Amino acid sequence: LGLDDSDLLVLVLSRKAKHDTKVEEIGRLRRGGGEDGAVPDDLVKAILALAQAAFQARGGGALPPDAAEALARLADYPAPLDAVGAFLRAVADGKPPPPVPGALPAKLREILDALAESIRDGDPDR
Repeated sequence: LGLDDSDLLVLVLSRKAKHDTKVEEIGRLRRGGGEDGAVPDDLVKAILALAQAAFQARGGGALPPDAAEALARLADYPAPLDAVGAFLRAVADGKPPPPVPGALPAKLREILDALAESIRDGDPDR
């Protein structure tokens, strides 16, 4: 290839930097965040819709099949999204919801905090 040692070192360091950047990006995405921990709007909308469906099911309605399927799939996602699924499933099933997962991006935490507060406000035994 005609590369000397310094050229090889630059090439290796460049590849390592690209690799490290991709690993960090994958980690952010697995945690449910994008750039700088931002959450994609589609994810926020989906979690909000699932939270609303779970709350309605808790009030005596049935969980729509697409929402039930989404909650089942969410359980297979990496943390903390799996905990979001468990939280919403407990709400839908009329059980006391577990604590809101702590490692959530702010937008998702706000949704679950508001849902937990609504449940507490409607609990006559509180």
